[in-house]
Amino acid sequence: MHGVTVGSFTSISLRPPIVSFAIRPPSRMVDLLQESGRFVAHVLRKDQVHLSLAFSGQRPSGADQFRDVPYYLDPNGLPVLLGKAPLNIVTSSQGRGWC
Repeated sequence: MHGVTVGSFTSISLRPPIVSFAIRPPSRMVDLLQESGRFVAHVLRKDQVHLSLAFSGQRPSGADQFRDVPYYLDPNGLPVLLGKAPLNIVTSSQGRGWC
């Protein structure tokens, strides 16, 4: 399980649902997204900077980013933050791949 803070997250289309976000390759997150094809996006408020900090920067492999962040696993095994974000998006690439 791995989290990342992105500085850009844009809605491209509602039907079908398509979003765009930027992650600097090479990174573990890029590899994980390509491997799993699934992710959860949490849109945070400005008073939730501590959450963005928990998932920003480089961490040693195996470090538990979620240690101090309350969450649960959805039916797909994806981490969903508890009561922290006004919007949670759970989705998959649906075989479209990642660019």
